[in-house]
Amino acid sequence: MQETSKMAENLLLLQRWGIIFTRMYLFITFIIIITITIIIIIIIIIIKGVSSATDSLWTSLFVNVYTKPYPSLAIPWYPVFGNHDYGGGASYVQAQLDRTQQKIDNYWTFPATNYTKIYHIPKNGMVGMLFIDTTTLAPSENKCCNQNGGISLDVQEQRIKNQLYHIEKNLIKLNKLNVQWILVYGHYPIFSKGYYH
Repeated sequence: MQETSKMAENLLLLQRWGIIFTRMYLFITFIIIITITIIIIIIIIIIKGVSSATDSLWTSLFVNVYTKPYPSLAIPWYPVFGNHDYGGGASYVQAQLDRTQQKIDNYWTFPATNYTKIYHIPKNGMVGMLFIDTTTLAPSENKCCNQNGGISLDVQEQRIKNQLYHIEKNLIKLNKLNVQWILVYGHYPIFSKGYYH
């Protein structure tokens, strides 16, 4: 009788361990599937950015992620270019500008590589926002900044001159409007203690 009771306890213990191991196996399998899915999505984004203003990636990676599930985010977005935008070449860059020019939605607001936005603050004046393309101000021979595997020094010099011209032009414009504050936006920070920048 005591032996039967001990056997029953051992079987119950084995059953419990079996359930625990099965749950662990299912959990680990789930984590692996999620990780592989995320890696595939990242590869798709890096290898294939938006190629046109109506590319299906706009819906799957922007609308369905931000503005559709969160209606409060269906407000104007003011982006700036980053190194991965240039990594896909001119078509990736142009596709983002074209989306605004073709007025496909009311929130993607990207009229040019450099642009300004002015907000009037009741009783307190105006705030000028200056959006700049800092990627072209950060010379690099790194492949992520150019589809051809790096940017020649001549091209970098021309891009920097062009960028500085547009920054100065926009600052003069904001100054003539007597804005009280100017906020500058770009992909790269002016100063950073970060590993990559």
